[in-house]
Amino acid sequence: MKHWIKKHYAKHKAKVVKIQSQWLAKYIDQPALWSTKEEPLARAAAVGVFVGTLPFPGHMIVASFLAVFFRANLPISILMVWVSNPITLAPITYFEYKLGTLLLKSPSYKFSFEPTADWFTHHFIHLWKPLFLGAFLFASCAAILAYLLIKVFAESRFFVLFRKKVHRLKQQAKRAIK
Repeated sequence: MKHWIKKHYAKHKAKVVKIQSQWLAKYIDQPALWSTKEEPLARAAAVGVFVGTLPFPGHMIVASFLAVFFRANLPISILMVWVSNPITLAPITYFEYKLGTLLLKSPSYKFSFEPTADWFTHHFIHLWKPLFLGAFLFASCAAILAYLLIKVFAESRFFVLFRKKVHRLKQQAKRAIK
């Protein structure tokens, strides 16, 4: 484990040094993006869950930009978007649509999905308002819940011990690199 940390910590430092001249370096080198402290982790969970439950492609890219903007832990933000995966995507999207129809007090539109341009031009016009309203509300509630759960978990004894161990391993890796 010790050798693995030394090797990967050195790789991370080398990458940061390599991109110093690029415009992205000032964003990637923010300490909060790699921090294991409570606040960046809670923000990361909120960002990842929020983006992951929205019905559009490119979740990981959007979560990366939002993690930089909100100074959240970047790897955790990207990992948390996988709360919606190929297995959970359909039920989450259907629930969001039903939530939107309930809030708009509109009738549910009966449809069968076909991934064709014709389907999108004729059927999506009836679905987009309730879908996006329900998705935004569900994503917001899920993000707040994820944020609060991480905050509560961070106060637990397990997480405090884990954070101390991570800090100790980082210090050992730094000493080993020097």
